[in-house]
Amino acid sequence: MRKIRVSILVITTILISIGIVMVYSSSAIYAYEKFNNSMFFIKRHILYVFIGFLVAALVMSIDYTRIRSFSTPLLAFSLILLVLVFVPGLSQQAGGARRWLKIGGLSFQPSEFAKLALIVWLADFLSRRQTKIM
Repeated sequence: MRKIRVSILVITTILISIGIVMVYSSSAIYAYEKFNNSMFFIKRHILYVFIGFLVAALVMSIDYTRIRSFSTPLLAFSLILLVLVFVPGLSQQAGGARRWLKIGGLSFQPSEFAKLALIVWLADFLSRRQTKIM
């Protein structure tokens, strides 16, 4: 099991490194022209990668069996967020479609949260009905 974890860590590190190089190579000239700093986007990207690592460490420290009790409320909350997309003051239009919610300075797609909530709920649902499925 340890060998698999090390392999996943190495592969993830390689992919993140390639992503950092790609972000820099595709945005350095534009960032220099627009912000007079060719490292503008790469600094922001590295910050988001670091935040992602912190969130991943936090999520990995949570016992997954405790999430089961929150599966239904998470699904209900995600459905509420999906309905809020239709509220004109909260939603943001991009490309002719309303897919984004803008709350405060944070803008996100509720469908991404709904995907995770649905996976957690389905896992809980199927594990509770395991004897009936087989």
